[in-house]
Amino acid sequence: MVLIEKEGIPAVCIVGSLLQRVAANVYRGAKFADLPLAVVPQDALTRAIADYRPVFEQSLDSIVFGLTAWRPQSQATGISPATPATFVYQGQDYADAMQQMNEAFLTNRWGDGLPLLPATKERVRWLLTGTDRAPDEMVAKVPPRGGIATPAAIAIVAAMAGCRPEYMPVLIAIVEAMADPRFQLAESSGTTHASTPTVVINGPIAKQIGINSSYGMLGPSAEYPAGASIGRAIRLLLTTLGGVIPGVTSVSVMAQPGRYTGLVFAEAEDLMPATWEPLSVERGFARGANTVSVFTVGGSINIVGHPDDHVAGTILSLSKVMGMPYENYWNAADEVGWLIVSPWAARTFAEAGWTKERLRRFFFEHATAQYTKSGFLEAGHRYRGEWAAWFEAAAAEAALPIALDPDKFTIVVAGGDHPRHSAWLPVGVGGQGKVTREIRLPANWDEVLRAAPKFWSER
Repeated sequence: MVLIEKEGIPAVCIVGSLLQRVAANVYRGAKFADLPLAVVPQDALTRAIADYRPVFEQSLDSIVFGLTAWRPQSQATGISPATPATFVYQGQDYADAMQQMNEAFLTNRWGDGLPLLPATKERVRWLLTGTDRAPDEMVAKVPPRGGIATPAAIAIVAAMAGCRPEYMPVLIAIVEAMADPRFQLAESSGTTHASTPTVVINGPIAKQIGINSSYGMLGPSAEYPAGASIGRAIRLLLTTLGGVIPGVTSVSVMAQPGRYTGLVFAEAEDLMPATWEPLSVERGFARGANTVSVFTVGGSINIVGHPDDHVAGTILSLSKVMGMPYENYWNAADEVGWLIVSPWAARTFAEAGWTKERLRRFFFEHATAQYTKSGFLEAGHRYRGEWAAWFEAAAAEAALPIALDPDKFTIVVAGGDHPRHSAWLPVGVGGQGKVTREIRLPANWDEVLRAAPKFWSER
């Protein structure tokens, strides 16, 4: 609708009452102070109604006004980079001042509910030693609200999240990747779904800064703290610059724990089978390139198998878990999920002749939901975009695949070197393209690394 209005064509957004503030946040990010809304009861858009006329008749005046008489009161210029505001908090001692700061930040909805570290000028300057980009250089606009992410703004949230200077190149690359229109950050942020960004790091930088690719890589780790701090900084950035506030501009009904610190981990490239390529290489980058790949996921499912004794059975079990009825599959354009297999399982699969390509083909053929075409439609589910042609051509009792081609399954090698466990990360809302960005290192990178702690690389 924003694009239509920018072309000078009158348009009205018909929105459920729950999403009214979500829509307003998106408009602000598109440089509109406001746009015409016709608000209808939320249940009119979430359940089947035999006759919609009474519902929309209540909003008819708003629709007509928006199409014929509405004019923007003003047009915002966007949220431009500016010198960040300075706040001073005082207390009986340092701990009391910290408490005062945290309470004030929570009151202003600038936090995530966990204690924040103060982003002092000294700490922000220290973090900026991890990049040679100008502090006020525009990195990206952060949807939905459209706040401007500069290295300085990124360093501020990084300081609050407990980051170090060597994390900055990764954080900047992640922000660039998430702002790619194909990632659809506005859609994944405002949805009722539990979507959250997930990040895979490839290249030497993963070991250099301590990104976990081994045991517990989706969870907390004192040995590998970088992933949690980077993931938390991403969430704080979405809150402050993206305007993503639960229950206000983000209506995720349940959300998920991954929204606290994200899912940021590395691929175990050094333990991969020789016949398998890392994700970065599959995305067109040279082996050894430092990259970030981003994806929006709805959660994670641990899958137990026995590949040493039953390779074919384990792979079939993986496909059956993937094939659970899950509506987001049929909204996804480029990826239906990330399958994370342990290095041990990956080597076992490869020794039995299973390449990534063969696995994807098998999942395409066997990861079918317990739905037929007619059953899917009778259950009130929807299909969109690329699925229209499939539904048009398929027989009524055709088994419902979860993807339209094998390339929509992404396979990543990570986790503890154990034979039995894999994880399936199904797609969330948003994401209409595979997004990978190369990490740009500063000229002083060797100096930055020399100052970094070495406890993870020495174990």
